[in-house]
Amino acid sequence: MIQNKVVFIQCIFGLLAILINFLFPEFVEDFRYYLLGIAILLTGMPHGAIDHIISFELNDHSQTIKNNLQFYGSYLGLIIIYSLLWIYFPMFSFISFMLITLYHFGQADAMRFDLEPFWRWAIHLSRGITVVGLILFANPDYTSPVIESVTGISIAQVVTGFLSISVLKTGLALCYPVMFIITSLFQYHRFSDFTTALLDAAVVSLLFFYCDTIWAFSIYFGIWHAFNHIRVMIRFMRLKGTKAGWIWFYKKSFLYSFLSYLGIALLYFILDAFGSEELLVFLLFIAISVMTLPHMLIVEKMYGMFGKSIAGPEAEAH
Repeated sequence: MIQNKVVFIQCIFGLLAILINFLFPEFVEDFRYYLLGIAILLTGMPHGAIDHIISFELNDHSQTIKNNLQFYGSYLGLIIIYSLLWIYFPMFSFISFMLITLYHFGQADAMRFDLEPFWRWAIHLSRGITVVGLILFANPDYTSPVIESVTGISIAQVVTGFLSISVLKTGLALCYPVMFIITSLFQYHRFSDFTTALLDAAVVSLLFFYCDTIWAFSIYFGIWHAFNHIRVMIRFMRLKGTKAGWIWFYKKSFLYSFLSYLGIALLYFILDAFGSEELLVFLLFIAISVMTLPHMLIVEKMYGMFGKSIAGPEAEAH
């Protein structure tokens, strides 16, 4: 099946990324930010750049001036409000972003399984916990100073007051694979290809467990999360009667992707003058976070209305 072939190819990329990290750690350290840039350029920004089209289709609205003003007003309003929260309540904003990301990442991967609601939620949350948890704690010597530079709190010091980083890291890495195995014991007949899905669970955990944080995030964000979301959006647009494909998608997403690239480039050149890598990285994630919130709400509505027909096994028929 097409879905399982794609997942298998993603796992191959993940295993290659792990191998490169082991064999050429200096190359990974030098190239990781370029890889992050490539991931954002090719799939990261584009996957959120047709939210306006998705929203109009979900609400059966035409793109009149009134409807455009309503959409962009609410969309930009959320971005502005969340940006202000980052300024005045950085710790609250950081925690909320982690929860949003946990939910959003887990949802994108859980929806492809035709599971009963309880077990889908178990997969949803455990996948998100593994990915987001390992982003934070797989390499705390790197992530903790970045977070502390904005929030003023060292997450490494907070956590080590309760348990060791190695124990936490291992527990986070096992969370999703173990939950996947438990789920399969009760829902095995609902997995179209158990072996590929299990490989996916293992590779995602190993990727974040063993690899440089930025390197692992770039691979996962570009090849798993954003790529899969683009495929789901294309299926949704086809379901709504549009002759959508990858060329169609990149044409429609180009303008807003380009504007986002200009914003990130401006941010980079401003911060590069101050020579602060930690601040640059964290502000990049803040930029991602304020755009993720309205994007997530639109995606949530899309999955709520058309979940199985665009993300599950049935979607492969389209």
